[in-house]
Amino acid sequence: MKKLLYIFLIISLFGCHNDIPSHNVIITRCKDIPVGRAHAMAWSANGQGYILGGRDSVGVLHNDVWAYAPQSDTWKKIEDSPLTARVNGTACAVGEKIYLGLGFHQRPYQSSAYLQDWWEYTPLTNEWRRLQDFPNKNTVGAVSYTQDNKIYCVHGSGVGFTADVIAYDIANNQWEIINRPHRNDRMGMAGTGTSLHNRHYYGTGFNTNNFKSWYEVELDGPWIRLADVPGEREMATCVATDKYLYLLGGRRFGGTLTTGRVYNDVLCFHTDKNQWHKVGTTSECAENRFAFTIDGVAYVGGGENDNTGILNTLYRIED
Repeated sequence: MKKLLYIFLIISLFGCHNDIPSHNVIITRCKDIPVGRAHAMAWSANGQGYILGGRDSVGVLHNDVWAYAPQSDTWKKIEDSPLTARVNGTACAVGEKIYLGLGFHQRPYQSSAYLQDWWEYTPLTNEWRRLQDFPNKNTVGAVSYTQDNKIYCVHGSGVGFTADVIAYDIANNQWEIINRPHRNDRMGMAGTGTSLHNRHYYGTGFNTNNFKSWYEVELDGPWIRLADVPGEREMATCVATDKYLYLLGGRRFGGTLTTGRVYNDVLCFHTDKNQWHKVGTTSECAENRFAFTIDGVAYVGGGENDNTGILNTLYRIED
């Protein structure tokens, strides 16, 4: 009987190993950002990546805009935006327009710190237009997705933990709080997510504990629970190439008696197989990074860690 169990175990292990997908992933260090930033907003447009604002190495918040050109591997400052300096905002592109805002300034947990302004930005003409304000104060760290000419902001936080899904209708310049009577995800904050091939994903974060849960997001219905992320964490960063989702870094707090742990791993999620596997590391542990995708290539940079503080590194992920 023991022999049969041993054979079954070996077969199972090899079967699991064969089911784990593998592919070549190239992680390359790119040109450093001239200014280190954590919690910056990011997007891509017209073959370039952009970041806005964030916090620098001495704790000052900014509203400046920088552009990254992958062909020349160079950064260029555009100019300061009309936005209040902030961290933990959100941004996403729809055609030639960028929709962005939210986040906070000053000290957290004060009502006046939570920013509800929402903007349209046109990179080609460098024009800014203020739109209707976000409908509540849960504006910190929301993940945004685009679908059907709407932008959905998911799981923003404010004075407490939320599970909000709030939609902005571009054509009508209006916000709508989505009714979710059959919600199966937990209230939380500091999660991450992105979209791939018109499918949307969200996970990790925390409330009183770190999360490792991962979902496919049905924006107007129940979310589909997928394979857990390897390692509970918050403030991680998610980005997509043309083929896969990648999740980088983040922090796992170990409780009130520990300082926590910051990750340096690069994890890949295969949407068709519902499987995670580790494909590499970055040279430093980091949380609160920014990310954008240009022509199917993912870029992740900035952030902060416990040792060197605010980071100015940038990595390219190709598969």
